[in-house]
Amino acid sequence: MDITDLMSNFIISIAAGACGYILFKSTRSAAIVFILCIMIFFSISYYESNKPTKESSSDNVSKNILLFNVGSTIYYSNQCAKVMEVAPYTKDGRTYVPVDFIAKEMDIDMFFENSTATLTQGDKVFKLTIGSSIYELNGSAYVMDVAPEAKNGHFMLPTRYVIEALGAEIGYANGQTVIGYYTTATRTKEKNNSISFFANSPVIGLRGKTKVMDIATYTKGGYTYVPIDYLAEAMDASMGFAQGFVVIAQGDKVVKLTIGDTKIDVNGIVTTMDVAPEVKNGRVMLPPHFVAEALGAQTGYDNNIIVIAK
Repeated sequence: MDITDLMSNFIISIAAGACGYILFKSTRSAAIVFILCIMIFFSISYYESNKPTKESSSDNVSKNILLFNVGSTIYYSNQCAKVMEVAPYTKDGRTYVPVDFIAKEMDIDMFFENSTATLTQGDKVFKLTIGSSIYELNGSAYVMDVAPEAKNGHFMLPTRYVIEALGAEIGYANGQTVIGYYTTATRTKEKNNSISFFANSPVIGLRGKTKVMDIATYTKGGYTYVPIDYLAEAMDASMGFAQGFVVIAQGDKVVKLTIGDTKIDVNGIVTTMDVAPEVKNGRVMLPPHFVAEALGAQTGYDNNIIVIAK
């Protein structure tokens, strides 16, 4: 409470005392009212000085949401689309999710040694071993009804055991796994550099916002072709196009393409793509993963949705 608030409360109390004097027209009654007003003033001042501040209240606790879809390499962290190398899958009625991506999002330290993964968060230490249904929590052994598996170099497991042991929440619905967890400090908001394309649609999700392009994506030969300039924008890259040549630059990376040619040049290293870029309505169109991977991004697929994220 600052000096301005203090003086305001004092003036209000004095004014109330004066009104009391006028109303009662009695010295004794006015004195009583005045004393009561002074007591109210000090009560208000004490409360204002000692009331909880935002910094010390639960307002500083934020809830975070992770969402995984069975069969999709796209997942969402607080509505920000991201990409994994492996998709969740179901087995014997259970949903297996890559634990390392959960650990990364929840700021859990994860250490691998041989076939054992150790997850540490605060004073909790959780140990899992590939092929074993026994896990350890702070040195005590427990039994799961399934064992962790390895897939494409990732640690896969129905996440309920890890999530509940670390005090988070988990829910399942229609092939989705939703994880809710709290942080005691407000996180720095991530820069959303992801871009989502939809097959045969001009609608895209760019940096968390929905936009409409002046050209629709289209499918051809099993690939979805997208306008590469929108991808370059999402990746903070610059793009030039003239006389059939395309140059995309991002930091120390330079990607060169030629319309109608399947070769792609990345910093002087030439490789071959499955298809060649083409021009439609003045836009350079190409399946996005060739350029995305050249710029260090990942591409995820979920039915008719393509997400590129760093």
